[in-house]
Amino acid sequence: MANAPRRNEKSRITYMRPTRVIVHSPALLTRADGTEHKVTITDVSAQGFSLEGQEGLEVGEQIYLKVGKEEAIPAEVRWVADSQAGGVLLGDAEYSVI
Repeated sequence: MANAPRRNEKSRITYMRPTRVIVHSPALLTRADGTEHKVTITDVSAQGFSLEGQEGLEVGEQIYLKVGKEEAIPAEVRWVADSQAGGVLLGDAEYSVI
């Protein structure tokens, strides 16, 4: 199990991070004000995604990601570092479309 708890030497329960899949998926990021930016999704996991190519995103910002011919997917930014950011998909969106 990818998220199964395990015990370390001090008998505290720790949790493993979900497996990340490295990808290089061009995407279109749309911000709440309607501006669009080309980004690259760099990895996905069961709990989120990382992307690069857009500065100025803010933690908590609601965005849309469009990959290929799929419909735009609602997402929320959870972390930002320069032109990199990570987040989670919202609603019933599936990571398989990324």
